[in-house]
Amino acid sequence: MALNIGVQMDPIQSITIRGDSTFAMMLEAQARGHKLFYYQTKALALGSGSLFATGHDITVRDETGNHFTLGEERRADLGKCDVVLM
Repeated sequence: MALNIGVQMDPIQSITIRGDSTFAMMLEAQARGHKLFYYQTKALALGSGSLFATGHDITVRDETGNHFTLGEERRADLGKCDVVLM
């Protein structure tokens, strides 16, 4: 069963993929068939008792300089994620 995984992290374009533990977890989760939603802390919002984040579905690759592809920006209810990595 594929999980929906929210990932809160620093700007993905500026990370060093070698040695970044969050990126390593993203690669492994994706390899296991899980779906990733990436956002930054500045994109969090609380409303009507729910925590939301504006971010992107993301695909990651173990390829320096070409390590991610972002989907369209969207707002997600983080309470509907199966897992949130911080």
